[in-house]
This record gives sequence, structure tokens and C-alpha cells, in this order.
Amino acid sequence: MIQDLLALTRAILHPADRGAWLAVLRAPWCGLSLADLYALMGADHRMTVAEAMESIDPVELSADGKVRLLRVRGPLLQSLAEQGRHRLRARVENLWVALGGPAVLGESADIENADSYFRLLEKHDLSGEPADLSGIEEKLGGLYAAPDPGADGRLQIMTIHKSKGLEFDTVIIPGIGKQPADMNRPLLRWLSVVAEQGGEEELLMAPLSAIGDDSDPFFKLLKRLDDQRNLYETDRLLYVACTRAKKCLHLLGHATVSAKNPQARAAGKSLLQRMWPVLKDVYDELPRGPAAVSDGVSRPAPLPLIRLPADWQLPVLPVVDTVSPLPEDSGESAVAIEFDWAKEAVRMIGLVVHAELELIGREGMEKWSRARVGEKKLHYRAQLMALGLPATDLDDATESVEESIGNILDDEKGRWILGAHREASCEQALSGFLGGELVNVVLDRTFIDEEGTRWIIDYKTSRHEGGDLDDFLDMQQQRYEGQLERYARLMHNMEARPVRVGLYFPLLKGWREWQPDL
Repeated sequence: MIQDLLALTRAILHPADRGAWLAVLRAPWCGLSLADLYALMGADHRMTVAEAMESIDPVELSADGKVRLLRVRGPLLQSLAEQGRHRLRARVENLWVALGGPAVLGESADIENADSYFRLLEKHDLSGEPADLSGIEEKLGGLYAAPDPGADGRLQIMTIHKSKGLEFDTVIIPGIGKQPADMNRPLLRWLSVVAEQGGEEELLMAPLSAIGDDSDPFFKLLKRLDDQRNLYETDRLLYVACTRAKKCLHLLGHATVSAKNPQARAAGKSLLQRMWPVLKDVYDELPRGPAAVSDGVSRPAPLPLIRLPADWQLPVLPVVDTVSPLPEDSGESAVAIEFDWAKEAVRMIGLVVHAELELIGREGMEKWSRARVGEKKLHYRAQLMALGLPATDLDDATESVEESIGNILDDEKGRWILGAHREASCEQALSGFLGGELVNVVLDRTFIDEEGTRWIIDYKTSRHEGGDLDDFLDMQQQRYEGQLERYARLMHNMEARPVRVGLYFPLLKGWREWQPDL
């Protein structure tokens, strides 16, 4: 299931990744047969799968494949059309649900496993930009399947290392006949030894020989010593695994036989090979029939094809009573703002700047520079276009976004705001009751400073041309004072500590702070 989600992620990020797209169409939520996949893509090796889905006549597929492709084609192409408009997690998760991904999950723990993957995507999301897929795949190696909530605790699955110090009535060790993967030849081998005279510790080193040259005696010596040490480690692990059993031990493993060599053989360096002197006779006594003879190549049993029915549809949502939505608070419900200063272009600039400042807060100021901001100029322009900004305003708006982010990086106060602090958070959602009214707010930036004071900071992307700048900032403070103090009272109800609020103006490098009346 996780591999299917990874293929879905690769597909929507890279439309030309044919392997990922074919895996998506083969996954249980679609389940195209191999013959239908060939009919779809076999004729043109240069066309992307998305282009083929749009142009192919479904009549060329089987009746079953036609129904399956038509059901998933709409959500897949719609997701491509929405590229850059949503967060990566939202795109993948929404598409997965639309395709019927949750319907193929067999156990309740699978939902938790899927959510773990979506949380991983959220951490690697770069404000809608293509995420670092190599980083995602590397982090997947550290994820573990959630335990079965219906299990009663009598069965535990763990590595041999984890089992050290534990005991069980019955222990089952599978795969003892499997040969471990060969390690790449290291560029340098070394060994720490104690000299016979003087007892001082010395270091033996041998570099990797040239290709085809295995004559270096030191490299051969150190390799033999490393191999012997690895065998000792294998024996130690095998001893630990077998001695965990108090009553019964089951060893599951295979040996290889062939027509040329009917004698059973254990794979080199496998756990079975270390026990072969004892277990060889057991394998020799097993029946030898045509089915037991192979060409020496281990082949896994074919997996059953699991897929949704061809005519599967999303379930109809149940009818529920209408409920009042959680009110969103911009400060205007409690504090009337006399003038509408923010035009539509300024509002869109603010959205892009807020998203970028959230990213800087998550990644850390040390990873950002003016050069990186300049490299993202086209990305800012694309975000503004996606928000619907007219082409006539794109150049000026893009410059404003770039200037806002660059000013924060240059300004000492801006670097302090987005620097490392205790309990720092960007775009922090907060809900609570004020005066008997349930309110929902989002704090642009909040943290606790070295003196233990809670800071609540709001960004304003206002411009000011002409007139006195201090007078303008004072007017802005008066304008938003009620809104910030509303946030402060909500936070103060949740924790007993001093609170200060501030307004930061990136385009102006302007700053106003004050102690709210709580």
C-alpha cells in the first residue's frame, strides 16, 4: 500500500514518469491488466501516460479495462490540472481517496500506516514545489507498520537485535536460507591492532585496488579478517535468536538443488549455511521430485491480484443535520476597520508571503539567503497566477513578494522574528471562547523568548508612499490593536505567562510592539 502511495506521489509530481504512472494504473484502486496496459502504452514510447489516457479510444481496451480506465481517468487528469494550487499532502491524499484507495485497505491499521505516509509528505512539502523524492524514499526506510489493534499481544514481530534479553515460549525464525545482500567494496579497509611490543594501538590500512587488480596482500588480509569477523557476528546473532525460545523453536529456510547437483546446498553466508553441518542430513532426507528441482534461481510465489470491482464508485455521503461552521476570525468581527486598505493584489501578495514565511520558519533562517529568494522568483509568479492575479499586475506583485522575503532576511528584527525560539510556530491555529463566543484564529508567528514572554506577531504587507512612516505605522497599530489583543487574550486563557504582541511590515522593515490589555 505504501509503495502504491509512493508511485502515486511520483506520478502527480512527474507526468513523464511512465513507470510510476503504470504502477498507479496497476494498483488495486484501478487494477488494469497487463494486456490493457500494453494496449494503452505499447504503441508509442514517447507519449506520457496522461497524454495516452486523454487521446486513446477506450474501445481498444478490454471491456473490463475500459470501465476501469474511465473511472480513474477523471481524478488523475484533474489532479494534474491542479498542480501548484495545493499542498503536496492534500493533492496526494485527496487523489487517493477519489481513486478509492481507502476501499482496498484490509485492516484498520492500514489507515494509520497511510496517515504516517501523508504526515511524511507534509514534512517534505516545499509550498507546492516538487518535493525531494529521494528524501521521502530515504525516510520511508525509517517508518514501521502500525501494530494490529485487534491483536492480543501473544504474537510479537521483531528483529533479532530487538529480541536480545527477551524470552518466549515459541520462537519462529523465517528466511534462514536467504543470502544477505552483498556489500559494495569499500574504498578503504582498516583495522585497529595492538602491537606485540609496547602494547600500543596501531592502524592497518589498505586502499581499494584498481579494477582487475586483486594482488594487494594487505587488502586481501583485511578482507579475510573482515569476513571472519562478520561470520562471528552471524554466529552471535544466530545464538541470540535461537536461545530466545523456552519451549519450541521453528527454523524456516530453503536449500537449493538442481538437475546438475541433486545435493541440497545452503546459500553462502546465510544463517542456514552456518548451521549446515547439523541440518544437512535433514534436507538430504526430504523427497526429491520434479517440483523440488530448480535451476538454482529462487523465485517468489506469484501474489494474488487485489483490486476494486470494475464498477466501483465512491459511496454517497450520508445526509446530516446542518451545523453552524466554526467562525473564522480576522479581527474584524470584534474590531471594525474603518478603511479597506488592502486591494486584491495586496491580498494575494500577502498570501504568498505568508506561505513563504511559514516555510522559512519550518526550515530555519540558516537555510535561506537572498540568492535562494531570487531563484524562487518564477515560483512566486506562478503562485500569484494560480491565485488569479491579472497579468498586468504580475511583475509588480512578484517584485513585492521577492522584496518582502529579502527584507526579512536582511533586517535584524525580521531575522529575530523567524529565528530559533522555544515553542516557535508559524500559522498556528487557535480556538477558544471569548466573551461566551467560540472563535477560531490563526497566528502568523508565535514563540516564547529567552525571558519567558509569549510573543504573538502579525505580518502586514502594506506599502506606504509619501508622508511620515512613523505616523503610518502608528495608524496601523491603532487599526489592528483590537485584533492582536484578541489573539493575546485567547492565548492568555490557555497559559499563564506574560504576552507581548507585534506588527511586522516586511516591505517597510517596520515594527510596532506593545503590551496588550488583558
